[in-house]
Amino acid sequence: MKTLFHFAPLLLLASCGEQQPESVLSGFDPANPQASLDAIAAGFSSSFLEFSKETEDLGDVFQHQEMILEFPFVVNGDDAVVVTGIDSSCGCTDAMIEVEGKPYVLNDEIPAGSSGYVRGVFKSAQYSNEKASKITIRGNGTQMPRILQVEAFIHQLFEMSPKEARFGDVSKITFNSTSPMIEIALVAAEDFEILNWLKMPDGINIADTGRREIHADGERHLRWFRVSIGAELGDGHIYQSAIAETTMGRNLEFVIQANIFGPVRYDPDQRLTFGLMNRGQSRTRRINVRTSQVGLELALPSIEIIGPELFTTELVEKQAGEFYVLKVSVGADAPVGHHNAVLRCTWPEDSGIETKDWNVKAIIRERK
Repeated sequence: MKTLFHFAPLLLLASCGEQQPESVLSGFDPANPQASLDAIAAGFSSSFLEFSKETEDLGDVFQHQEMILEFPFVVNGDDAVVVTGIDSSCGCTDAMIEVEGKPYVLNDEIPAGSSGYVRGVFKSAQYSNEKASKITIRGNGTQMPRILQVEAFIHQLFEMSPKEARFGDVSKITFNSTSPMIEIALVAAEDFEILNWLKMPDGINIADTGRREIHADGERHLRWFRVSIGAELGDGHIYQSAIAETTMGRNLEFVIQANIFGPVRYDPDQRLTFGLMNRGQSRTRRINVRTSQVGLELALPSIEIIGPELFTTELVEKQAGEFYVLKVSVGADAPVGHHNAVLRCTWPEDSGIETKDWNVKAIIRERK
């Protein structure tokens, strides 16, 4: 059903020589059509809302804080003013108007000379860094719609430097003599204690150094933690987090990344994907296998496919005892469908090197 808006009487007045103020005729806003039409219907007011401030700079705030907003105003002029709409952007909520100490009802007249407040709540929630919000007041007065600005710089409750504990490449041999460690400086909105660890993966240890200082801004608190890792993390690309419950009522999370490898390095080290192929195509993927320890000579491994016979393998010796290439191929005669298998690389038992598996996947479709 179509909705028709009738502007004929208003346009007729304008055409008969009664000049309508531009704020009325141009005040239609698609963002709030009803409030705009109500303002036009209320007729022009020569008065306006005079605010003692139009921007509220909250300065530095923290996530999950709620700040009360107040914008005092008076009705300046001889006419009453009608407010037909009040909208707020993300970050601002509960926007309302109070006139002479009482809540204002939209579309009622605000007498000339009256004073009041536009009130609202700024919620920092999960925002960070610079944040700008606004409250828009629509009505029949001059200078409408009026936009009230809110500005803030939002800090996270916990800020870490570095943001994550990234250990990079770590040989398992390292764990025989030491535990790699990274020190993290943490800035908190207030002093706090860790109540308990909600998540602490095996092979990760986080210790409070006991060092505490007041931040240079005179408000926030600085603390230092040491994050260390051990062999229990296992091999491969590690992406883990440790989560603590704190006295601030918010959880603290440490993110840990590492690439842990044993005497042999594989690239790629987790999976082998052929992607989407047309029937009749052939494709080959390769895995580079290198020794990661000086003086370690690799014996020749054996490789096998556990799964469909459409996958074939080849072992190429690039540099004896140091560098091999494992090749896995899908032939042109592979049938249509989703195919999954496991590539297994097995080393001689006396080498002490663990067997390595890769998930292998290929999708074959009919040629278009």
